[in-house]
Amino acid sequence: MRVDLEKIKKVILVDGLVDWVSIISPLFAARQILGGAGEREALPLAIQAVKELLREGLILVGETSRRGFEPWTGSLASIEQRLDWEAKNIEFPVRFGDICWIDNTERGEQMANHVMKTEPDILDDQ
Repeated sequence: MRVDLEKIKKVILVDGLVDWVSIISPLFAARQILGGAGEREALPLAIQAVKELLREGLILVGETSRRGFEPWTGSLASIEQRLDWEAKNIEFPVRFGDICWIDNTERGEQMANHVMKTEPDILDDQ
């Protein structure tokens, strides 16, 4: 499952080169990796990928407003707890803007550009 999780993380980062990323993106990638699983089955894998990217300092999670992207504040542990709470309390089907939005950090942008150079077809299945 480790390789699969890495693919979801790469998809999030590469999608983040264009714009903020909705939870829909890693959820869709997780569903494909799990052989067409439903959203309920795939959501934990998507959330796990987001958490790992947060721990690695490659993304921020937050909300969007008229002012733009607003990252959640607090400790990493509190942000992870909020992600878990949001995922536990989600209504299906998942919609754009549910749970959180994702924004690459500068390091995340660098990693995403590296992925695009070494794996240019990473989004072909998306």
